[in-house]
Amino acid sequence: DTNPATAKPLLHAVLQNPNLGDVQIFYDSTGRSLLQISYKASGNSILTVYDRDNTAIVAISVDFLPMKIVTLNLYHVMDMAGNRSFRLDQEAMIGYMQTTEKILNQSGITLRINDQQNMYVASNLGKTIDAYSEGQSAEEQSVLSAAPQSTTADVSVFLVWDYQIENENTIGINYDVDSLGQVIFLSEKSHKPGETLAHEIGHALGLSHNVLGSSY
Repeated sequence: DTNPATAKPLLHAVLQNPNLGDVQIFYDSTGRSLLQISYKASGNSILTVYDRDNTAIVAISVDFLPMKIVTLNLYHVMDMAGNRSFRLDQEAMIGYMQTTEKILNQSGITLRINDQQNMYVASNLGKTIDAYSEGQSAEEQSVLSAAPQSTTADVSVFLVWDYQIENENTIGINYDVDSLGQVIFLSEKSHKPGETLAHEIGHALGLSHNVLGSSY
């Protein structure tokens, strides 16, 4: 039977603990089999894939991660000389954040914007915010000290026009600051701000680079 509506699937999958999620195998327009698992609760279960004759082909352990909400403060940095990011304004960031959330949702992470505002720095930071590989530069300190100290969030994101470490352009960076906690500088030089932000939030949550390469 080659009719997709009535044909018996070549494969089917069963989750040992169905309370954790729903699982199904379906076929796309090219005939490839795709496995889809929907999340219900956190925990661990065994996923077994069977063939048409009910013979087990493979059994794997699946971890359902607990849902996590990450709160963000988004600061659109502007200095007294008029330097600011035009690509990362408040309206544009709504679209970029949708991409960020789509990536992080795959790990059960939801983003919540705690505060989003234009932040003025009372000095001329120049065409780029210079930074050091160790310690904070004067430009960084100017930005960080201008942030509201009473507004708490898991991560504070500073959206800037350009950012350099030891004179090399950097589209995103994450580190810890005593007064603010986890901070991210995101530069409009990034061609994919949503993906870059997701990458840096991963660092803020404790993830290192994948061994496949620094872009993972």
